[in-house]
Amino acid sequence: MLVNANNYNVLQNISTGYIVCSVYFTAFNTGSGTYWQNSAVIDPPTQEQGIYISSNAGGLFYAGCYPGTTQVQQGISLNTPYVLEFIHDGVNLQSRLNGQNLQTVAYGASSTFGSIQVGRAISGHIFEMATFINVPTQAERDALVKTLGNWIGASVSAAPFDSLSPTGLWSASRKLKSSYGSGLYYVASGGLVDTLYDQSGNARNVTAAGSSRPTATTVGSIAALQYDGVNNNLAAITMSNFIGTSAGYMIVTARASSIPGSSYLVTGTGGNSNMVLSSTGPTYISQGYDGGYKNTTGISISAGTTYVFEWRLSGGVLYSRVNGGTENSIAVGTLSSLGDLRLGHSSFAGYILEAATFATEPTLSERNALVQAMGTYAGASV
Repeated sequence: MLVNANNYNVLQNISTGYIVCSVYFTAFNTGSGTYWQNSAVIDPPTQEQGIYISSNAGGLFYAGCYPGTTQVQQGISLNTPYVLEFIHDGVNLQSRLNGQNLQTVAYGASSTFGSIQVGRAISGHIFEMATFINVPTQAERDALVKTLGNWIGASVSAAPFDSLSPTGLWSASRKLKSSYGSGLYYVASGGLVDTLYDQSGNARNVTAAGSSRPTATTVGSIAALQYDGVNNNLAAITMSNFIGTSAGYMIVTARASSIPGSSYLVTGTGGNSNMVLSSTGPTYISQGYDGGYKNTTGISISAGTTYVFEWRLSGGVLYSRVNGGTENSIAVGTLSSLGDLRLGHSSFAGYILEAATFATEPTLSERNALVQAMGTYAGASV
């Protein structure tokens, strides 16, 4: 299907614009290998700003702008309903897939547009589409995604932490709690992350400066923070704001690049409440210090694989779990001074995608649901 209209400017501005559409693809058409030469849900013939679909890497969705061939790409599959978003606010170009996994690159203004094309070389279905010159608010965009997605059966379910009360909540790519009002998940300068925003409602952002900053990158198509194993870490306020010395729960989705010695996904500067990756095995260990270090029996892991890791302290027992499997445990007393929270540690080489902390542990069914939601999203074997 190809539809031409008089001028793309009636739908988009060269410096701002928003497109949302519901789609279903039955084949990915092969072009020259450059994204705008494959197929497009909507764009001008000059291919300067729109939603593009490519056969590259098994199927990619792009929000693209020209000049500069700025693009934000995310993986998609055939015979699956999706809601796709193109967001251009004059500062950044962004894309979202089913209301999740926000991808961002800096971008200013496009060139002058020509006429309008809808469905250029598309194999499949375009169900509904809306265009805006001014970008709607985050809440308005979320509502549009849910309305369009629920109509076609796309996976646009509620954010996984909506019914819970985490003390800290962080993701580089998506909204974990619907009440989080911003569409901005982190701030980076020169590709290095200065601030990862807390979505719990407690304003407990984690921050870094200078060479301590991790790199903004992706794992697959999901935004993540990359730690160099030398001096990267994100710091927050006192750990006691997140967990207690006799009760607490932490969950992290991460992938290690290498596991030399002992490295920490989450730790306190007191060193008394640690999520540890150990080169012995290698394994994952929950660790606490109550006058002596207490370590759960290690759970086997591998570098280069994404996991959902859990640390839990309850009733004088410390627990560990990976990908929702069997919990290992060890008796522990009241933990000593916790210090300040660190998300990632200078010893950790790899990627952190999402993390959450609780002062009071969720129920088993709630923890299982979190593991499933976080793991499925990140491609972990849960």
